[in-house]
Amino acid sequence: VVEMGANHPGDIRQLCEIAEPDYGLITNVGKAHLEGFGTFEKLVATKGELYDYIRAHEGKVFVNRESKILYDLSEGMDRILYGRDDPSLFASGTLSDATPFMTFDWRFFDRSYRVRTRLVGEYNFDNAIAAVAVCKFFGIDAESISNALETYEPRNHRSQFKRTERNDLIIDAYNANPTSMKASLDFFSSIPSSMPKMVILGEMKELGAISEEEHLKVVDFLKNQAYKRVYLVGNVFRKLIPADGPYRFFEDVESLIESLIAEPVTGHYILLKGSHAVHLEKAVDYL
Repeated sequence: VVEMGANHPGDIRQLCEIAEPDYGLITNVGKAHLEGFGTFEKLVATKGELYDYIRAHEGKVFVNRESKILYDLSEGMDRILYGRDDPSLFASGTLSDATPFMTFDWRFFDRSYRVRTRLVGEYNFDNAIAAVAVCKFFGIDAESISNALETYEPRNHRSQFKRTERNDLIIDAYNANPTSMKASLDFFSSIPSSMPKMVILGEMKELGAISEEEHLKVVDFLKNQAYKRVYLVGNVFRKLIPADGPYRFFEDVESLIESLIAEPVTGHYILLKGSHAVHLEKAVDYL
């Protein structure tokens, strides 16, 4: 398995020429690395370079039926479809819970399996059912598939739940873009909790010309939430932060940590979300 990443047009094409994949899977298409791509359309085209290579070499792709972009890009290819709530697909599942850990059901022929993952957020369903589709195609038995998904516990600051002596944390600080930021905030707002909620958000890097616009959307969303505290980290937030309310601005994670030492936070349910370059994971030990 080779994971490919890109932040400029042509990156995926070059990697395909090196790796020569027979099968391909694009997990999603979000507004990421737009500083390098220039436009969202160029980002989509670059991700599609994987399909271009596999189409030219008569390979096979796994495609999320729920994604119109990916479904349209793969039109005419030899493809295996997966998604949710559709028994006609090669792999399909039904989300049953995500408060915070995601639980879903999927079928293998005439038998149903319930998978209780250690991943937080319903937005991880697409990744999980994609894994089911790939494993099922390559002949992995259903019990092994379900067991692998249940026993995987993230420890890389991605979709990770952690209970400290003082707070409950959801740590999703490996990367952030407008698409994943909205998904995380929607999910966190929906979780029932008796604890007051707090968000610590780092700026979203590499957005280029749309950076201020996209961060303003985040701030506008926060205005309509009942969070007890909102800590915003990164210079892009400096002139966007509201004058009133539970908002505090920090230039960088070091100044955030200084504040957490001076004024410890206790008894909160906290979401940490931001681009990896902000290094919000450094603040975990102080929560």
